[in-house]
Amino acid sequence: MDYHEETRPDREGNDRSAFVFHLDINLVPTNKQVSEPKPIYGSKDPKALKKKNIKELREAALAQKQQNASVKEKRELAYYRSQALKLYVVARSKGVCEGCGCEAPFQTKSGPFLECHHVYRLADGGPDHPENVVALCPNCHRRAHYAQDAITFNDELKKVAAKAEQNAL
Repeated sequence: MDYHEETRPDREGNDRSAFVFHLDINLVPTNKQVSEPKPIYGSKDPKALKKKNIKELREAALAQKQQNASVKEKRELAYYRSQALKLYVVARSKGVCEGCGCEAPFQTKSGPFLECHHVYRLADGGPDHPENVVALCPNCHRRAHYAQDAITFNDELKKVAAKAEQNAL
């Protein structure tokens, strides 16, 4: 029996490792077998790819057959955020990133381009409330989610959000 490992959400929407088994289905009337298609992207050992240099990564990328991506089912939980809250937080920031203190990277038709970041994630039960949201430039927003210091940075942003709300009152 063949299988592979991938990241899938659990009941609470948190990522976890899951084993996906490739099963063959026996069709009784025709005796033909139908099996799950193999992934066309990736390596048999994805961890080994991380050890490759840029030239080896390019060769691995070019070694893949050129095909259209296969259809794959994806389950997601959608959390609806208040549009009024988004507009309020961007207005409260006065066009300045509440993470780095720099002006928004550019202006859109509706004002400064800043992204709202929930310092306590909605997926973890955080409220959709002004004390929980800061306006960030795209770089700071990615830092809050993906940087090595993301936890420390989010702790700082929690203080920034609380102070911004106190000053707004």
